[in-house]
Amino acid sequence: MNPSIALLAPPISGVVTASNALFCVLAGYGLAKFRFPGDRYVLLIILSTLMLPIEVTLVPTFLIVHQFDWINTYQGIAAPFLVDAFGIICEAQDNTVRMLQPGASCAEIFAEHNAFMQKHGMHKEPRLHCHGQGYDVVERPMIRHDEDMALGTSMNIGLHPTFGNARLFITVCDNFLIGPGGKVENIHHTPRKIFEL
Repeated sequence: MNPSIALLAPPISGVVTASNALFCVLAGYGLAKFRFPGDRYVLLIILSTLMLPIEVTLVPTFLIVHQFDWINTYQGIAAPFLVDAFGIICEAQDNTVRMLQPGASCAEIFAEHNAFMQKHGMHKEPRLHCHGQGYDVVERPMIRHDEDMALGTSMNIGLHPTFGNARLFITVCDNFLIGPGGKVENIHHTPRKIFEL
């Protein structure tokens, strides 16, 4: 391997990672918390970019990089990878995590999650996206419309919101422990990243 390439990789990957974290959080927060005309269409456009194979975007990306005169520069290498829609899907999970508080109503959390999903142009959850876990993989309380059991301290909650269509399936699956005083801890160590199968 060319030593100069090895020296370039860390700063470029660092910029891409930091920019993804910044822009995905900003986009996800903005789309989750603020209502504006066309917000669903904005999310659909962002999500549709995930469905395009790299070959479709290669030439337009090159033309943009060339137009900015970024050929053979750091920013020309990093710019195409700065933002992706996965961060917005993570915001759906974060939105539910904020509601995981002792005494919270499962039916209300379920309704709020479905409102969030519909607001962003996604399908409503028909069964459940969040539930207790113990000896069994799925236990009460179940975050769904007909659950009358409230959340409590020391509950282990599995949370896995999903988005899918004919060409794409996205989920973020983690377990959270509801602590005293409403502190919610993610007990997974698996990185929040896209795994391609």
